[in-house]
Amino acid sequence: MSLNKNKVLALIVIMFIQISYSQKIDSTKVEHIEEVMVSATRTKRKLSSLPVPAKIIGGQEIKQTNSIKLNDILSEQTGIIMVPEYGSQGVQIQGLDAEFILILIDGMPLIGRTTGNLDLSRIMVGNIKQIEVVKGASSSLYGSDALGGVINIITDKPKKGTNANITARYGSYNVMDFSATFSTKQGNLSASTFIDYYKNDGFSHDGSDVNMLIDPYSNITTHSKIIYDINENLQLYSSLRSFNQKLDYKYIILDEDISYNILGNDNISELSGTIRLTHKGGRLTNFLELYATKYDNIYNDKYIKDNSLYSEGHYKEKLLKPEYRSVYRLDNNTTISAGVGFTYQTLDKSSFYITPEVTSQYAYVQYDLVLTDILNIITGVRYDDHSDYKSQFNPKLAIKLDILPKVTSVKMSMGRGYKSPAFRQLYYDFTNSSVGYSVIGYNVAVAKLNEFAEQGIIDINNLKIPLETYDTPLDAQSSYNYNIGFNYRKNHKFNVDVNLFYNSMTNLIDTKIAAIKISNGQSVYTYYNVDKAYSKGFEFDSYFNFNKELKLKVGYQYLIYKSKDDIDKVNEGNLFASVNGTVIRLKESDYIGLFNKSKHMANTSIVYTNEGFDISLRAIYRGSYGAFDTNGNEVFDKYDDKVSGYTLFNTSVNKNITDNLKLGLSINNILDFVNKKEISNITGRIINLNINYTF
Repeated sequence: MSLNKNKVLALIVIMFIQISYSQKIDSTKVEHIEEVMVSATRTKRKLSSLPVPAKIIGGQEIKQTNSIKLNDILSEQTGIIMVPEYGSQGVQIQGLDAEFILILIDGMPLIGRTTGNLDLSRIMVGNIKQIEVVKGASSSLYGSDALGGVINIITDKPKKGTNANITARYGSYNVMDFSATFSTKQGNLSASTFIDYYKNDGFSHDGSDVNMLIDPYSNITTHSKIIYDINENLQLYSSLRSFNQKLDYKYIILDEDISYNILGNDNISELSGTIRLTHKGGRLTNFLELYATKYDNIYNDKYIKDNSLYSEGHYKEKLLKPEYRSVYRLDNNTTISAGVGFTYQTLDKSSFYITPEVTSQYAYVQYDLVLTDILNIITGVRYDDHSDYKSQFNPKLAIKLDILPKVTSVKMSMGRGYKSPAFRQLYYDFTNSSVGYSVIGYNVAVAKLNEFAEQGIIDINNLKIPLETYDTPLDAQSSYNYNIGFNYRKNHKFNVDVNLFYNSMTNLIDTKIAAIKISNGQSVYTYYNVDKAYSKGFEFDSYFNFNKELKLKVGYQYLIYKSKDDIDKVNEGNLFASVNGTVIRLKESDYIGLFNKSKHMANTSIVYTNEGFDISLRAIYRGSYGAFDTNGNEVFDKYDDKVSGYTLFNTSVNKNITDNLKLGLSINNILDFVNKKEISNITGRIINLNINYTF
């Protein structure tokens, strides 16, 4: 017997009500610990005191959801959405795509953007203390990739004494996850180790093992830390993190109307390490650190029939980043932060013309002033000098005014962000063997076009882009970001944040036709600074503590994201749509914006906690959006087909059986919503059981 979807939801709501009123409630007291963030200013600041739009996802919230992977946690946050991009899920903030969001673990950048997007499902949450999200341009502190914001995953540090914890999970699609944490802190020395093993048998809507929505894979994550207090002023910190994953997949190709079954495997290995020396003396704190990381992805595909090779490739990236920074507190109201650093990065990829090696030097300074009891001003600037693109100068100014101290405040911030050209945009060398088109990187365009000309593939005298154009380096993508926010809070029981944002982006990099092939008429594309765009909207984020046990959260985002170049084409009368065989000239009101952007997004959660027991019900709504162009004009307009809006419901229950033993249950996508034709990143209902034991 199957349950009607509405009945399932009704039963969960009834369960909430029964539990809420069957427990003894103290409505006069709400526990609250002020959350501290480091990502927004690279200094410790209380979240409520920050003049920039920021959010902390605390460890308790992470544990209550029983989530395993980072993308599951982020998908339930206001103004953050996980969208399918090139076979993985990317994160959007204020409408800006994953390539513009910097992802850090303990302040250190992750690499491995094989398609411009970082696969956040490779980050396990078992040892995460909190997740810090800074929205808006943050390049004044973090440089490239922080054009749209920063997500910093803060992992646990060793605790006093000796502690151990193990967790085992089993769920839908034969998901198995085992994690263990060990930490000790004795005297001046502390150490911790986290290990996680994850396995998933994959998922497809029709039960087929070919072209699955999620291919079968397994991975192992380890993360170890050692901290030694040399004396009361000097500390040595070291961290080593590794990730290894194996993925198997099957798909079908057609060659002259004959189909072939292909079996592939994809192996990923990641290793990163940090050494940091911290010295505290009076008002001055100095940090000297060295970070190194490498990411390897090796794949090969074979014909199932005879095990012969169909294709193979590799992606091997390395990053080295030494940095010195200092924080000086002139007095209780004034702090100056400054830093200098150097990065070396290289990428060996099978589809690249050469193996690039790039370097960058940078310096930044930030001035944080509490002018009066109600006014805080932060200003800063960073300069980046890069070997392969134009130098970047990124300022920022943020102001917080407490209209009523600890009750009402206004926040304003403005700043510039940038995203350096990706390796693929500079050095790509790809030709589609079946269709015949080619894509080449900007920095190798001259050499490759001359090579094509010598081979008689193109006419060098009939180029769409003159060769001298490439004498000027490709510019970084940039954005000016503006935020105006309002916060109201009352006795830690009620909090409302409203933030209006505007991002004006220039030099967006896209492909452009450089030449036409003589033999087949196919195009040779290169990357080029061709587009301008803007995103604007507002966010509403709130929570209400009914009492010590019951908490409600509600969030909403309104977003407009449009290309300025497309608007110009519409106003010039140069954009048309084909509707039922009739060609219609578009008006500005017909133009909606860019693809994969929802105008409306909302989320809500209700959490009940009492004496070792907690239960939560969460809902995520994504409004309609355009997935792709359906009328042939390459823009999203009102005549295009839309993906309908949808709502996902998740729930989780946790219960302490003893002081050491805890059981948990989670159900994601309770109503088993799927849209096989239009949405590629939503599986059916997922049920997970977990057991946690603390020694």
